[in-house]
Amino acid sequence: KHQMDTTLDKYLPVRRSGQSQVKNQNQSSIHVPASETSLSDRSSSEEEELALLKAFDTNSTFGPIIGLSRLDRWMRAQKFGLSPPPDILLIINKHPDDHRFTECVWKALE
Repeated sequence: KHQMDTTLDKYLPVRRSGQSQVKNQNQSSIHVPASETSLSDRSSSEEEELALLKAFDTNSTFGPIIGLSRLDRWMRAQKFGLSPPPDILLIINKHPDDHRFTECVWKALE
C-alpha cells in the first residue's frame, strides 16, 4: 500500500549563510533569506505575496477555508494530496506574526 509523504521538509529551502531562521506557529524551522531590498521593493513584494495568498484563498481546489488559518488549510490540503503550491507555505512562514499573511481574506466575515 502506498503511503503519502506528509513531511514539509521538501518545501523548505536549505539554510545558507546570510539567512535568518524563523519559527512558525507549530515551531517548525523555516529559513528566510536576509532582506537586502529597499522599503518600496519590500512593499511591492508584499503586495505580490498578498495577491498570491488571496488567489489561494479563493481557489476551492484546496478545500474549505472558513475557520482555518492559511497554514492549517495548506497543511490539510497537503495531507489529502491536493498539492497546494509550495510558494504559499513559504509566504505564510515568512510572515508568521502578520495576520494579513496568516489569515484568509474571509476571516473578517467569521
